Amino acid sequence: MKRSIYNIIIENKDYNNWLLFNSRICSLLEIDEHVKKYLEGDFNFQENNYQEAQQLNEEDKTALYESGILVDDDFDELTDVMGLDKKGYDLYENIENYLNLTICPTYGCNMRCSYCYESFYKDSKNYGMMNEEVQQDIINLYTNHCVKNKHKSDNIIADTISWYGGEPLLNLKVINNVQGQINKIQKQFNRKLKRSITTNGILLNSKSLRVLKDNEINDIQVTIDGPPVIHNKRRYYPKDPTKSFDIILNNLAIIDDYFKITIRVNVDKENYKYLDNTLEELVTRKIWPRKNITLYTANIKCHTLNNVNYSMEQNMFAKIKREFRLKKLETYNLLTNGNAKFKLIFPTRKKDGCITAIGKNAYVIGPQGDIYKCWSNVGSEKYSVGNISEIIEGDNFSNKYSFNITSELRNKLGCYSCKILPICSISCPESYIREGTINHDFLCSKWKFILEDTLLFNYNLQKKHPELVAPAKKV
Repeated sequence: MKRSIYNIIIENKDYNNWLLFNSRICSLLEIDEHVKKYLEGDFNFQENNYQEAQQLNEEDKTALYESGILVDDDFDELTDVMGLDKKGYDLYENIENYLNLTICPTYGCNMRCSYCYESFYKDSKNYGMMNEEVQQDIINLYTNHCVKNKHKSDNIIADTISWYGGEPLLNLKVINNVQGQINKIQKQFNRKLKRSITTNGILLNSKSLRVLKDNEINDIQVTIDGPPVIHNKRRYYPKDPTKSFDIILNNLAIIDDYFKITIRVNVDKENYKYLDNTLEELVTRKIWPRKNITLYTANIKCHTLNNVNYSMEQNMFAKIKREFRLKKLETYNLLTNGNAKFKLIFPTRKKDGCITAIGKNAYVIGPQGDIYKCWSNVGSEKYSVGNISEIIEGDNFSNKYSFNITSELRNKLGCYSCKILPICSISCPESYIREGTINHDFLCSKWKFILEDTLLFNYNLQKKHPELVAPAKKV
């Protein structure tokens, strides 16, 4: 036997022991100093005369073998890892019986957020409303997809239609027409379909909610940037500069349980200190907790026009996010007299990927029919891979603009010698494709930065407060 190349030993000063994590198997063991020396020593397991090796009994060796800590001499772990990696990306890239459309009915917006990445795209002249020809092309695209796959087995993965912008609610007429026609086709072919919209929430009034409900768009995401004093400056509403936060939350207050609402709270190195105030505002206004409203934090990963970087380092964001989750749990149980538990987050070997970026049948469609493979590129003609009319003619742009991770990029990043590789889903390579520079903070998986701290937190919380922790699910 030999030691796995994916063993990670973490010192736990709180309990004077070590945690042993294997990223290929995703096993986590508590070990003592003796086992640590056994695994770190410079020796060959075949040599029976090595004293440290002889001191570990066969039962312990078997446990280490079953946990992936020890492997057979002829087992090639890198080949095993890369095989699963390729299988995961191939699944996303080559899936046929699935269509993912993100539709921008306009690039226009009624807000002026300080960090908006769409502000960069001065080369785009197409900030108008989507015309009828493009609307019909989208409807035809969905129809053709349904016809092509009508004899295949039931679509296990539901097709998705996501409305985006700009601010999509500025163009309710297009949403009503396109989504309405697609819904009829979907029912005709008996396909599964998920519908969602991302909006700043300013126009999320009774009129727009009626249109959304009529078209079965029941999944809504709205973003806030903190309490009013912070939000109103960051997410600036020119029409009423001091009321952005109030307008959005008043709109959320009237939404019924038909809609599933996700409130994204943007967090950066400046506003994270106001998270508790933000939660207090949502509670006071009776927005949260509600069974149809989910609240989560997100790290801002883009720059302002003045090139000011708001982004928080991954390890710091992970800590802030975890503390906010604990605060939510405490607040929820206090308000509801409940006994909700804290769900620990562990790495897995499941290969996630951005379906929009690497999926063969996934497109972001602009108001003029311009096609992109990333939400962050909308409105920039430089990154458009073509036009929807070309898809209708049979071109899926698969070779024009790939966001998949190439072996060349992996070599530049040092992926093949990285202990995190088995659990690395790879962060978004969009910045590398756009700028041609290696930035590990954006390209590497979050686990490269937060693994040790996360595993220590999980272990110590279970030891100190087992009553707070939800039972782990097998993956």
